Amino acid sequence: MFSRFSYKLLATMVACFSLMLPAWAQMSFKYVSIDFPNATATRAAGINSAGTIVGTYSKIEPGVPDPSPDHSDRGFRIKDGSFSTINVSGALGTQLTGINGNGDIVGLYNSSDDRTHGFWRHNGVIRSLSFGALAINNTPTIVGIVSAGKCAIWSNGTLHTLVLSNNANGDSTECTGISNNGKLVGENSTLDNVRSFLKIGSDLDFFEPAGSPDDHATGVNSRGDVVGYCPTCGGGYLILNPEANEGSTDREPTLTRIPISFPGATQTVPRGINYYRVIVGSYYDSAGEHGFVAVPQ
Repeated sequence: MFSRFSYKLLATMVACFSLMLPAWAQMSFKYVSIDFPNATATRAAGINSAGTIVGTYSKIEPGVPDPSPDHSDRGFRIKDGSFSTINVSGALGTQLTGINGNGDIVGLYNSSDDRTHGFWRHNGVIRSLSFGALAINNTPTIVGIVSAGKCAIWSNGTLHTLVLSNNANGDSTECTGISNNGKLVGENSTLDNVRSFLKIGSDLDFFEPAGSPDDHATGVNSRGDVVGYCPTCGGGYLILNPEANEGSTDREPTLTRIPISFPGATQTVPRGINYYRVIVGSYYDSAGEHGFVAVPQ
């Protein structure tokens, strides 16, 4: 169980860690499990630099869940060591997927007609969105996916889309994370091959060549550090600023993946990272799905 004491201890560790970031070769992590009280499944999805965490608890079965909320899904927030619930009023199910430094929260919900919508919670007021909202930065810019299989980028009331394939054969582009300085990560599905990408301004880099095992980038911070998971090639990972290795040739960057693996888990899925490289996500074991926090040491 993720107790009040353990969270306050972790918050202290995060504050101290912000004073010094170790080189990647020496990086290791302290893992803390998150289990919402009396829930059978817990999934942490986003963390801001103040250490506030959002996610979803439910009664879902083990395994990476479908993006659409299940009727048993409910949102939670951990702030100052305490759990609270945040849900869309009247929704059949609610998932919290991201939080920014101002405390704004985004997510997904199923309306009474069982259709999936995105939402933005600002100053306690929830606004429905016309696309699936997966991440938010301080601007605020909100990113996610529209029903046509395009990446959604919403800012100042205007929705833009990004497409990295021709949308044939069920192809789609999904944006899963955005940093406060506009770095964008996501994944592109083409002919059953999922490739993760990092987009900074007009520069676009895929992490894996076409035809490689499926790869999913799920979060990015302002340093350009990326988290994600590759189910068939090592599981959860952290890549420290892949753009720094690109050089002037604009070739695909050479990647060093730091494993993110909750001790004893059968699968670990990082879902968010803050400026101090504190990572949240979920892991799976024989008991089901649990949230976690990983703090660099």
